[in-house]
Amino acid sequence: MQTITIAGNIGKVKVQNSNGREFISFTVACNERDNQGNEKTIWYGCTYNFVKVAEYLKAGTRVVCSGRFNPSIYHGQNGASLDLKVAVNQLDFYNVKKDEAPAGHQQPGATAPDLQDVPPALPPDDNTPF
Repeated sequence: MQTITIAGNIGKVKVQNSNGREFISFTVACNERDNQGNEKTIWYGCTYNFVKVAEYLKAGTRVVCSGRFNPSIYHGQNGASLDLKVAVNQLDFYNVKKDEAPAGHQQPGATAPDLQDVPPALPPDDNTPF
């Protein structure tokens, strides 16, 4: 099993039902910069089983999600593209007021770093053993 943690902003949110089981599907936009300072956005499609949290997932809400990573190739009209999906099992909210965060979900304290201040990952050098 592949596990991934992503940090970004909520895009679209939808409560869905499959075989009598409700779940939330939502997108998360993760921005990153390359070595030249060019910014790009990577979108992840996420699902989460705790439906009660749906009312707190609004477009632009900053979250950190961890869960099972399931990338696949999607063949559409414009050719093949990578579809990045995460079955979320941990959802944390950032930069929301305590009374706006749902009970039972972690709300980082005031000492948590602002996600915009986190530097981009450095590319691996040629001596990396993997």
